[in-house]
Amino acid sequence: MEYGQALNAETYQRNSTIHYKENIIDLDLEFKPYQSLLYKIENGKAEQIDIEFIPKTPVVKERPEGYKAPWLVH
Repeated sequence: MEYGQALNAETYQRNSTIHYKENIIDLDLEFKPYQSLLYKIENGKAEQIDIEFIPKTPVVKERPEGYKAPWLVH
């Protein structure tokens, strides 16, 4: 994948249920662009750990009209 092809500005939300050591933990997960999530689970509770890293916004490399990428299967 070339630089800029992963451009994404949307935030995704997902509800998740974790079953861990006989505990059931419901989480509302919010995935911000280019972010990962990390949780610590202890005593039946989940604590989100801040691992935020904000990279520079990728710049999409425009291709000339009619360009055929050499890595695509034809």
